[in-house]
Amino acid sequence: MSEFQGAAALAAACMATLCPNAAQAAPPIHDAVVAPAQQATRDDERVRILQDELAQEQIRFAEADRRHAQRLAQGDDRGAQEAEQARSRAAKDLAALKRELEAAQQQAEPPARPLLHQRAHPPPGDPTGAPRWWDVYAKRPAAAAGR
Repeated sequence: MSEFQGAAALAAACMATLCPNAAQAAPPIHDAVVAPAQQATRDDERVRILQDELAQEQIRFAEADRRHAQRLAQGDDRGAQEAEQARSRAAKDLAALKRELEAAQQQAEPPARPLLHQRAHPPPGDPTGAPRWWDVYAKRPAAAAGR
């Protein structure tokens, strides 16, 4: 047990020596929480940036496609192969950006409120004498049973 305490003390001393600002580096928890309005602004900015990147990548894909067709028309096999690789990279980047944009848009939208379900039983005091929610055996109230 004393070996464990000694090892723990040694580790703490090493951390204090090697990382003197480690305790100060972590922000307090109350600072890590962001106001909903600020988070909405950040989410909107993220979506806008992803849309800009998507537009730029679509241009790159179109240029690579044009370059590929041009190289094929010229009979430049090596140039066509390089253009095809660029086109393939651009297609993969487009797919990744579309996935990320979709995820960002879903995250930016407020969650839908769940629909309230219909009551299985009428409210208390119902003249039909339907069982209450706590009546697991669905027995009628004693006063209604004698009628």
